[in-house]
Amino acid sequence: MARRKFDPTRMSGAPPRPADTVRPLSVSELAWMVDGALKAGLPKSIRVVGEISNFTDRTHWYFNLKDAEAVVSCVMFATAARHVGFKPGNGQQVVAAGRIEYYAKQGRTQFYVESMEIVGAGALEARLRALVEELRALGWLDPARKRPLPTFPRRVAVVTSRTGAALQDV
Repeated sequence: MARRKFDPTRMSGAPPRPADTVRPLSVSELAWMVDGALKAGLPKSIRVVGEISNFTDRTHWYFNLKDAEAVVSCVMFATAARHVGFKPGNGQQVVAAGRIEYYAKQGRTQFYVESMEIVGAGALEARLRALVEELRALGWLDPARKRPLPTFPRRVAVVTSRTGAALQDV
């Protein structure tokens, strides 16, 4: 029996069209697709444990939740923030409950926090405090070691990576 040639038209599903014949999406259409994919692929309510950083208290609370590997942008509206019972601070470890949404006007995916419980001081904050205490014990942070800055410095050093924006800024 002779083997049949491959025929892509007999496959289930339509074959992909070449990129030049696909209609380009508008930015709004792409945003709706991203929002729909997030809503379909994630549970409606999520609990996340992380350390608070970049906390700002305007009418609403804006902050990041982070661990050693990743950062998530968060917002907690004033109505929910009133019920928390404490004001979070940078370095605090918390468990936050809420939902993930895509904010199309800024092109951001954010975690909308609806409730929060404090766990304790975060591990990253604890490591920073331990390092500061170690440097203090060695005397490196002693005010007597500090020298006044010259009025007109002769040299200025910039310590950064080769691709850092600091090189262009200076």
